[in-house]
Amino acid sequence: MDVKQTVKSCLYLAEELGCKTIAFPALGVGNKRYPRRETASSIMDAVNEFSETVEFKNLKEVDLVCFGKDTKTRKAFESESWRRSKKLKDSARKGLFTLSDQTVGTRKLDSAILAIAVQDTSLELPSFAVQVKFDKDLKHPVLKPAMDHHMTWNDELYYNEIECFKDSSLILKLGDFLDSERITFLVWNIDMKSKLPCSDQMELISDVMERMLSEREAVYLQKAVILVPDKSAVTSFREKEKSKKDSSWTWGGCMNASIRIFSPSQTLALKAKEHLEKMIEKAKESDMRTQGPRADADDSHEGTNCTLHGKEKEDNNSQELTKIIPAVSATINPGIMRFIGNDFNRWKDMFERTFLVEITETSDGITTVQGTYKAVEDLEEYLSKDFPSERNLMEGVFV
Repeated sequence: MDVKQTVKSCLYLAEELGCKTIAFPALGVGNKRYPRRETASSIMDAVNEFSETVEFKNLKEVDLVCFGKDTKTRKAFESESWRRSKKLKDSARKGLFTLSDQTVGTRKLDSAILAIAVQDTSLELPSFAVQVKFDKDLKHPVLKPAMDHHMTWNDELYYNEIECFKDSSLILKLGDFLDSERITFLVWNIDMKSKLPCSDQMELISDVMERMLSEREAVYLQKAVILVPDKSAVTSFREKEKSKKDSSWTWGGCMNASIRIFSPSQTLALKAKEHLEKMIEKAKESDMRTQGPRADADDSHEGTNCTLHGKEKEDNNSQELTKIIPAVSATINPGIMRFIGNDFNRWKDMFERTFLVEITETSDGITTVQGTYKAVEDLEEYLSKDFPSERNLMEGVFV
């Protein structure tokens, strides 16, 4: 049964028949054992889409009804309703995790897809996903519903540490738990307090998923994602996998890099540029040997970006790989920083966008700005003459 389409059909019929109210149970969750979180999401998606496309004349109220003793289903619907509430939208959707707009690698397992993605702000994580996280203060695994304190976008499954999955019995218990909770989408977070490097943690998670799904048939799980904090971890893991003859990972086309060289002199900058170009060509040749002619066809040099395995939208003819920027640095007046206070991130974003500089705050509280001499000079002039007026900071252009 297509839950979403079934709900829409019922709504259309109710409106046509002149009904004032209509109620839906948790369709399929009982006897058919449909996944709870995904069913709640599908039903509410159907109601929202119907209300946006149909002008109601008769139907005024839609009720969702759950069996009182089915606590898990009730919590799934309550959490989904909370995510969609006006209160959540007004609070900037606290707890929302996002993925990059493309995964950087995928692996087909027995009954599910495993992917790797860099944390980003471009793609929203499905509301019915469950995140695996780690907390050394916990002695036993704990499932935290999204609405429990502190509220989060997804339900979260906590373990003590990533190393605990070296225990084979725990892997089997995880599989049993995923089926009992009817989880279709699992997101693994890196254990930031672990001594294991990110690449080793990724390898361990990949092995856990492979063993779990090869030793038992997953009833519900369809996709799992490893969320990594940055691309450096992916690069290390990717090179390790490429060295294996039987690696089953497929690498996508979004490992892009944009390189800017800051140097005290033009001579040193040119030497750095030459060295980087040799490294890039070496990496491209390695990819061609591993992936064949298609890898070379997908690589492009565009404008001031060096793009590996991906395509940008701008000029495709330029062969310039890097932008050379002889750099100077300066310290921002502490009095200005005290005035900015808690609004630091907003001002930092405006300064960097407008003057094309990089602003960093050191551990001892000193704020420095780095960029070309002209860019730093323009920022200093603004700070001395116009700050804190924002009228000269328009769309990233200093006028």
